Amino acid sequence: MDYGRPTKLEYAKKIAAALGYIGLSNQDRVDVVAFGERSEPVFGPARGRRHVQRLLEALQGLEADDSHRTDLEASCRAVAKSGGGGSGGIVLFLTDFLDRAGFEKGLRWLAIRGRTAEVFAFHVLSPGEIEPEVTGDLRLVDVEDGGVVEVSISAPLLKAYRRNLEAFQAEIREYCSRRGICYVPAPTMVPFDRLVLEYLRRRGLLR
Repeated sequence: MDYGRPTKLEYAKKIAAALGYIGLSNQDRVDVVAFGERSEPVFGPARGRRHVQRLLEALQGLEADDSHRTDLEASCRAVAKSGGGGSGGIVLFLTDFLDRAGFEKGLRWLAIRGRTAEVFAFHVLSPGEIEPEVTGDLRLVDVEDGGVVEVSISAPLLKAYRRNLEAFQAEIREYCSRRGICYVPAPTMVPFDRLVLEYLRRRGLLR
């Protein structure tokens, strides 16, 4: 998530801060959990506007950790089993979905959590991932596991990349739809406040 300007992590933190503020202001219970090799509590559980500053400080202190691989399945399983305090509520999942093991097993656990809660999956991508502006011979290094591949970037290759990205997004969207999860594209070039308003509209809280 430590990629782009702003980074995907910074963008996700802004969304989490805005929606967390709304939750605390409405006297809803708010928990924040960071996903990595395992799930790590960041904030909460807490309820009430008096905790807003603590939420903002917790999110501000959250940093990307490149020393471990992401394990979406283990982290989503932990969230699903935690139950979030019983039935009802909302689960907001902010991720770029980049996990070599795939996204399916993780979302399957969130779908289980979705039996008692509304689940929204925000797919965070940077402009450089959506429309890469690179050419020539490159040596690419995976920021999570250090894997290296050398490629020659050409117009046909970029076209194939865009097709693959669109197929990847469509696959996630369809997978979410079949399991009652609301898929929300979240490109970082879209002002985060506009994305928050779109989320509120989808929940019927804003017209």
